[in-house]
Amino acid sequence: EVLSVMPGVPTLYSGDDMGATGYESTTKNMYLQNRSYTRQEWISGKNEKYDFIKKHYDKINNIMKMRSRPELSAMNDGAPFMLPLQYAKTLDNSRGMTMSAILRQGTDGSVVISLINTAGVNQKFDGEYKPTPMKLERIEISDTNDFNPRGLTRGLTSDTILYNAKNEKDTYMVKEYQGKHFIKRVELNEKGEITKEMDTVIDGTTLTLHSKRKPKVLFNNQYHTGPIKHRKINPEEISQNLVYLNA
Repeated sequence: EVLSVMPGVPTLYSGDDMGATGYESTTKNMYLQNRSYTRQEWISGKNEKYDFIKKHYDKINNIMKMRSRPELSAMNDGAPFMLPLQYAKTLDNSRGMTMSAILRQGTDGSVVISLINTAGVNQKFDGEYKPTPMKLERIEISDTNDFNPRGLTRGLTSDTILYNAKNEKDTYMVKEYQGKHFIKRVELNEKGEITKEMDTVIDGTTLTLHSKRKPKVLFNNQYHTGPIKHRKINPEEISQNLVYLNA
C-alpha cells in the first residue's frame, strides 16, 4: 500500500501478490524456487483451503487499481511536492508520531495528496500486520523556510475541496489562518457549506485525497520544475539559443 502512493512505478516481484516465497515445494531446481511458476490454483476460488490467499491477492489488486482511476492520474505523472512532516496521535492520545506526506500535481492541474501511516509496523513476521489508527488535528501544507521560501501551497487556494479516494463522501477543505495553509476534515451540507469540522483519522496504512476543481499550477521550488503542459516558453530566449547554436 505504501508503494502504491509513492512516486514512480510500484513494482512487485512475481508471486508477491499471492504471498509466495519461492520455497513452497522442495526441489533441487533453483529456478523453481525462484518463482518461475505461479500457483494459479491458489487464487482460483475453487478451494476453500486457499481462501486466505485469494483475499490477500484481491486486496493487493484493489490497492494497485487506485492508480488507474482518472481522478488520481497525478499519482502516475504528477510533479512531486514533499509536504511538512505531519504530527499525529493515537485515538486515545497516549502516543504521538510523525508521518510523511506528499503532494503531486498532474499535467491537467489535478492534485493528489497522500499520507503514510507507519504506526504498527514492526519486525515481527509471525503475525499479520495491522496498522494503528492515528488522528491529526489538521494536515499542514505550508512550509516556508530557507529551502522553500515561496512555500508549496500557492496552487491550493482556500476553500478548495478534497475527497478521500476510498470514500468520496469523506471531504476535506483547504483553509488559511495567519498566512498558513492547512487541510481540515469537514462535513458539508447540500449547499457546500461547512456544518462540522473534525480530526482526520487514518485507520489504514495510507490516506489519499484528491481534488475535483483544478487548482492553479504549483511551482516546486525544491526541484525547480512543474507540470510540462504549463511551462511558459520565452520566444526571445529560444531565438538567443538558436543564434548561439548557429554561430
